[in-house]
Amino acid sequence: DMRQKAISISHMQTDKSNEAYANRQIGRVYEIQGKINISLEYFNKAHEIYSDLNYESGVARSLRDIGLASKKLHNYDYAITCLKKSLSIYEKLNDQESLASTFGYLGLIFKTKGEWANAEESHNKALAIHKTLNNEEGTAFVLSNLGVVQRMKGQFMESIENHNLALKYFKKTNNKKGVLREYSNLGVSYRNLNQLDKSMEMHEISLQLSEELGIKDGIMMQYGNLGIVSKMMSKYDQAEAYYKNALDSALIINDQASI
Repeated sequence: DMRQKAISISHMQTDKSNEAYANRQIGRVYEIQGKINISLEYFNKAHEIYSDLNYESGVARSLRDIGLASKKLHNYDYAITCLKKSLSIYEKLNDQESLASTFGYLGLIFKTKGEWANAEESHNKALAIHKTLNNEEGTAFVLSNLGVVQRMKGQFMESIENHNLALKYFKKTNNKKGVLREYSNLGVSYRNLNQLDKSMEMHEISLQLSEELGIKDGIMMQYGNLGIVSKMMSKYDQAEAYYKNALDSALIINDQASI
């Protein structure tokens, strides 16, 4: 309602960029609600206004919005096209921070498509910029994403190296959610190397942090991971107990896919 009032007021002003901004923000609300098709209508309207104004940074931002929403609809090729157009504008504007984040988003889409080389290339470009900007938080996220891509490629030692580096940065920036996620990522990589004791240790730490922070889906995931590792260790009673805890957690948050 507040965003719609902002649009009404912007109609009475000469600066149309306010109207475009309000449309972007309404689009974000619908995107958070999972109403992606409606969000795209607002993102496209914002893009149209920014384009008419020749407001390049606004055009780039709205293209990125459209791309990320399209990804959620599994329109990956269109999402990539939008993000690449956004990148070309950010390069022209020399907006390094936006370049880094957009390369990161592009890497995530390539990862979803299973295009590991493209994903790795995009994440490495994002990483280089974040390091130049001394952006430790951004560096941590990209290192984490790189670790996942390398794990999917079967490069488990490289994956562990990058997850450990990401963990170091997340600890330094006091990002506790990032810390618990990296312990979980390390657990999965060690599991793939059949280093099961080490994998258990990582998932137990991640579970403890998830419980301390009250992150319910994290609790569910770590119980599931601990169940998988316990089963691989032929500790079937322990695995069953962990799986039951995972199921109980999934029921609490009504995660139908996990149930």
